[in-house]
Amino acid sequence: MLRWIDRAPEEFIADPVAGSTRVGLPVAGPDHRLRWNLGALYDAMNARRRQEHLTWQVLADQLGCTPTQLTGVKTARFAIGMRLAMRITQWLDRPAAEFTYAASW
Repeated sequence: MLRWIDRAPEEFIADPVAGSTRVGLPVAGPDHRLRWNLGALYDAMNARRRQEHLTWQVLADQLGCTPTQLTGVKTARFAIGMRLAMRITQWLDRPAAEFTYAASW
């Protein structure tokens, strides 16, 4: 839907990271579907968590989820909930488009 209306996911959240609403999703033709790059999302989240000396529990409390949901991003195969993904990208101060790619369908 977001590609169809040519809008960034951040345009639909209350207080997006500055500049993130100008970053569009990757182009994907009819033979491709957008997918989260969950490995990259996990790596970025874990790196910042370590940099800020946060436990998984403290980060989960900040993001309104459980520690298992956060650590599970590493092993998830296809997707995580959109709400959680957007909370993570906003916490990282990075647009969702940085963590998506066009996969062959």
